[in-house]
Amino acid sequence: MVRQLHLLPVHPDHYATLYAWRSDRDAVAYNPFMPIDEKRFAERMANASGDLSSIYEFRELKWEALIDDEPAALVGIQEINSMMKTAEISYQVAPAMRGRGVGKAAVAALVELLFSSTDLRKLCAIVCSRNLPSIHLLQALGFTREGCLRSHFLINGKPEDEMFFGILRQEWIEIRELHIESPHVR
Repeated sequence: MVRQLHLLPVHPDHYATLYAWRSDRDAVAYNPFMPIDEKRFAERMANASGDLSSIYEFRELKWEALIDDEPAALVGIQEINSMMKTAEISYQVAPAMRGRGVGKAAVAALVELLFSSTDLRKLCAIVCSRNLPSIHLLQALGFTREGCLRSHFLINGKPEDEMFFGILRQEWIEIRELHIESPHVR
């Protein structure tokens, strides 16, 4: 069954579900999550909703990728730099949705939204070097590996190398038809 994915502002009814994803085995293995309780997480999500016309007024922005009105992924941006016109993307796929093309469709929708609605000129992603599914996702969407940040993050107390990826607006414009004409997932 092919289903359509939609990006929408994070809905308060989904905060608990999104919060629960943070404790998933793979999420914890590859991400340096700061400890946060559910109430503070809900406040963070509420503060990360806004209009892209005022993108530079936010510390971070988040959207949920919905399939059949159910959260399938959480995507967002942080490190939003008005001078350099750059931002760092983030994404997390629901544990039950991994391996179905949801991450690729959600990140493609995010990249398209950002490059079509803002003046950002570059998007970056920082990924744990052991997170091969995430690395393959970025490469499949046209992101270029720009370097390795050695022992950059502490994940579960252990130094981890982080891969730095980027995509320029012009690069996305040249390849976007490959990714936005069929943002369907299985």
